[in-house]
Amino acid sequence: MEQEYIITTESLVKSYRLGDGSDLTVLDHMDLKLPKGQLIMIMGRSGSGKTTLINVLSTLDGFNEGSIRLLDQEYSTMNEAAKEKLRRYQMGFVFQSVALIPAMTAYENVDFGLRTAGVKKGRHERIQEVLEIVGLADRGNHYPVQLSGGERQRIAIARAMAHRPPVLFADEPTGALDTESGHRIADLFLDLAHKEGLSIIMTTHDIRLSEKADVLIRL
Repeated sequence: MEQEYIITTESLVKSYRLGDGSDLTVLDHMDLKLPKGQLIMIMGRSGSGKTTLINVLSTLDGFNEGSIRLLDQEYSTMNEAAKEKLRRYQMGFVFQSVALIPAMTAYENVDFGLRTAGVKKGRHERIQEVLEIVGLADRGNHYPVQLSGGERQRIAIARAMAHRPPVLFADEPTGALDTESGHRIADLFLDLAHKEGLSIIMTTHDIRLSEKADVLIRL
């Protein structure tokens, strides 16, 4: 069976103009084939280009040369409105800072994500389902302040995946967590990739997590 890819890049170049007028090339003619339904980790030290790469792959940042394709959609042909629509409906995002809304319960935070993605029917059932998947079915009525750091991150993951995007981007999602909680998040991502068919692209500088990756990209 032929391997299917969630994202492919060809000769991808990303550079920044420095104050002295010179260019700093961060991504230099990068060719990637990222398989569907797998946990893909981008690992490297601070300043190696991890966040730049994940921002470019998720359309949050532009690029200078080359091409990027999400399934059958080519980024270079999209205007900003089309990119925003792609992010809203076909991508999920998890950040180190979690970014849950403090005045909303866990249930309401996930519901907010569904409403933002335009989901109108079956929201209650889907919220219950994803809370169960991340192991927090009994925390729906809790506010973020009432949850541990690892629990807040799992709620953020539930929110990011609730609208069933084909790909989820996670930038240093374990960076603010203790070692045990970080490994639990990585294990959860692995389960989501293999059991739910979700393609997960995450950055990390923690070499201890790299052994959990299906695909490891070192920068």
